[in-house]
Amino acid sequence: MSAHRPHALFSFGTLLDERVQKSLFGEPVPSAPASLAGHTTRPLPITDPEVIATSGLDVHLTLERRLGAEVRGAVLRLTDEDLAAADAYEVDDYVRRRVVLSSGETAWAYLDANPLRPASCVVVVDPSEPEGKRGQRLRAWCAARHVDCLASADGGR
Repeated sequence: MSAHRPHALFSFGTLLDERVQKSLFGEPVPSAPASLAGHTTRPLPITDPEVIATSGLDVHLTLERRLGAEVRGAVLRLTDEDLAAADAYEVDDYVRRRVVLSSGETAWAYLDANPLRPASCVVVVDPSEPEGKRGQRLRAWCAARHVDCLASADGGR
């Protein structure tokens, strides 16, 4: 990575769009294919009129942790000014954090500022309960309330 473009930013959505890059950075920026393991994407409604005008979309994607999933995208090579422009473009629903890509490279990525947003509920389990019993109780609790259990504290046992 050159000193001229010192920032690596993992993108999986509108920042990959050449039109968005021209609007934010003045020109397309150097990039390379990349992926992020342990995540998937989900839609995030956007209400900022400037962001909608730039991207042409009122729903963008955000990252969500999911074991066994992988998000494909690209690493954008950005200058300090480019990174500041990307920060200004991403609405308050996103926060920039460091992630470790499948390649082992560390990069910035925009994550949901409210990671519990998609949750219909949050369940706290007693870690002293045996793992198998904990998973059974969690699945039974979810089933009784007709709630999907995406994962249990003990890996689904």
